[in-house]
Amino acid sequence: MAIKRYILHVIVFCLILCLATRCLDFYSPPAVNTQYNYLVMNGFLNGVDSTIITLTRTQTIASTGQPTVETGAIVQIEQEQGGTYPLTASSNGTYFLTPQTWDPSGNYRIRIQTTDGKEYLSDYVPLLSTPAIDSVNWKVENGGVQIFVNTHDPTNKTQYYRWNYEETWEYSTPYYSDVILVDGAVIPRTNDINHCWSYQSSTEILISTTTTLNQAIVSEFPINFISVPSDEFQYEYSILVSQFAMTQDAYQYWSILEKDSEGLGTIFGPLPSQVTGNITCTTNAQQPVLGYFSASSVAQKRIFINFDQVPYGGSNSYYKTCLFDTIRVDDIPTYRGGNLLIQPVDNQGGLIGYSASSPGCVDCRLHGGVNVKPSFWPN
Repeated sequence: MAIKRYILHVIVFCLILCLATRCLDFYSPPAVNTQYNYLVMNGFLNGVDSTIITLTRTQTIASTGQPTVETGAIVQIEQEQGGTYPLTASSNGTYFLTPQTWDPSGNYRIRIQTTDGKEYLSDYVPLLSTPAIDSVNWKVENGGVQIFVNTHDPTNKTQYYRWNYEETWEYSTPYYSDVILVDGAVIPRTNDINHCWSYQSSTEILISTTTTLNQAIVSEFPINFISVPSDEFQYEYSILVSQFAMTQDAYQYWSILEKDSEGLGTIFGPLPSQVTGNITCTTNAQQPVLGYFSASSVAQKRIFINFDQVPYGGSNSYYKTCLFDTIRVDDIPTYRGGNLLIQPVDNQGGLIGYSASSPGCVDCRLHGGVNVKPSFWPN
């Protein structure tokens, strides 16, 4: 009897295991794969600099390409007390307005007219004054560099904050090229393709509130974490942190968006929410619009981190697969290989050929950067 009960328990366990496994079968609901083509507005009225608005269209979760940009739209900022400010369109779905003298007590909204005849209008929002950033600091912890931001509002008016950042770092490829092969002839190279600077903007939602604190102080809010060693610390790394004041409604919008975008995809994650911004389609009230229009000044602070400040920080991943070769002089006129020339190779005073390596080991631009030093870069 004991053996029969044991066998029965094993059978029941296997059935439960099979059922549990079947519950994990991939399911792609129609709503996920349907292309709704809703308008997405990203941007805000910048109270101190150029206002930049980007218009795109929604895409399915399964899409791997870039979102479709909305070109040819008419975009303008309107002041409740009177005044219209049209934005200039570019070819990539970006619309910009040069710095203006804004009324700090005014309320503003955005109006968008697309080429399909639809009109979109936001609620009026106040122009907020963003407090200055007290400091951007960093420390080495948990196997990497954690970067923080600190701020406070001496007037105690700002209780909701949002941040984004732009990273820049200098890197190089293993081999410095002095020469270039052009139509079978070797000539001096006139530009440095060994040193580059790479740029990257933040993609995560970074928000915080001081409503639960005794003082309107944000202390060491984590902005970015970089594991080490990394290419970012090969030479010099810089981060520019931008800070924006928000209204309570804007904070709630970004908070819901944060939960939906960062918490989905796990068994115990939150269920998707209806992300409702402050923009509506006036020609079709039932059509959703993604985005939240706000207005504020911007506070910024930049810091630099040198490679020798970070223990085990610097690395160069481009060295791992680089091979060194030599192309003999006699082979140069007819050389059709994919390697790039590096430097002349002499033997007892005579030129015997040119060193060469694969393009990714010579030309830093192939790793996504540019070989033009930023204006803000030291030295």
